Amino acid sequence: MSQKRILPVIALLLANSLAATLVLPILPLVAVSQFGASVFQALLLETCYYGAKLIAAPILGRSSDRHGRRPILLLSQTGTVIAFTLFVVAHPASRQLSPVLGLNSGLVILYLARLLDGVTAGSSTVAKAYVADVVPEQARPQVLGWLSATLGIGFIFGPVTGGLLSARFGPLVPFVVAGTLTFAALVGSTLTLRESVPPKTASHEETITATRLSLAHIFRQTIFVRITTMGFLATLCFSAISAIFVLYIDAVFFANAADLSAAGRFAGLAFTIIGVTLAVTQIFLIKPLVKKYGEIKIVQFSQVSMATTFVIIPFVTNRTLFLLLAIPFVFVYGLLEPNLQAIVSRTDDKIRGQLFGLYQSTLSGADLLGPIWVALAFESISPQSVWWLSGVLMFLSFAISLTFRSRSRLSLVSSNLPDKE
Repeated sequence: MSQKRILPVIALLLANSLAATLVLPILPLVAVSQFGASVFQALLLETCYYGAKLIAAPILGRSSDRHGRRPILLLSQTGTVIAFTLFVVAHPASRQLSPVLGLNSGLVILYLARLLDGVTAGSSTVAKAYVADVVPEQARPQVLGWLSATLGIGFIFGPVTGGLLSARFGPLVPFVVAGTLTFAALVGSTLTLRESVPPKTASHEETITATRLSLAHIFRQTIFVRITTMGFLATLCFSAISAIFVLYIDAVFFANAADLSAAGRFAGLAFTIIGVTLAVTQIFLIKPLVKKYGEIKIVQFSQVSMATTFVIIPFVTNRTLFLLLAIPFVFVYGLLEPNLQAIVSRTDDKIRGQLFGLYQSTLSGADLLGPIWVALAFESISPQSVWWLSGVLMFLSFAISLTFRSRSRLSLVSSNLPDKE
């Protein structure tokens, strides 16, 4: 495996992860304080992002099969740079345009930026297809784990740095730094990233006759459907827990605290622990564990461990124990997703981008639905019910995994691909 081939992709995703987490604690506050958004309107920014990503990911994946990974990655990154540029210019543009147009143009620009960022967020999808193109099958879980670890590294450094920059220099500075990071990643990728699709597949002739998967053919890929369902259920839990995490901490551990910032500080510590655990797991532990146990056994272990943790947490009333339980939860989630992606990667290179796009789109759908169902459960039932319902979902995911033979070599390669168009 040539590390020179994958380093530009890892650097690209790391820059994007740091940029996204830099503005993570700032964006909703900016929307409310500087642009007069309601809390609902501020939260809708994330809905715009995941909704756009849900629609765009399969399209970008298919396009990368037709035209090559490199041009789609660079196009996606260009969109990300433009999105952060819009964030930066939103406030001065609002002062100029709002009196003329008679609407809150700054908030409109924020929505446009978030939509554009979601549309071009397919860089992560195409990056996974790129890795599957150039990395041997046995090494894919490890390298896909490295890609996922960029998110953990982002959580370690991004929110804290963004908060410090905002407090010291003003709320605009994190957006400027984030935009600079994404632009540097675009320049670096343009100079160093090589095409990964074989020349024949990326040729003009193949562009015209690229393979398109129909829905009927996709549903005949039963392994893909089951793997995607497991990924959807895991993400449905993880996105829900992420959305409600701070509110749960406040409701359970700081309900009577006089200092309102105490829950925030505790949550910040928890996010740091989560980021470190995720990064260590996905950078250092996936390769030896996959080599020893295989992907399916690790997936099943992760599912059972997550479900068990979800059942236990509602009974925990001690803050320290809660933090300690967060470590194994994040550890097994960090193992689960890269191994599911590794199975998705084992397919014909003419449809690999499409399947990764569909897989990522399904997970984006879970990211959209997670905060909705968890908010209903939190308010209508109880804060603790969130964990128990998540446990049910993960046990269901485990039941699906039992349909695989643990010793079998899972592959999505089909000998009956549809005719090329």
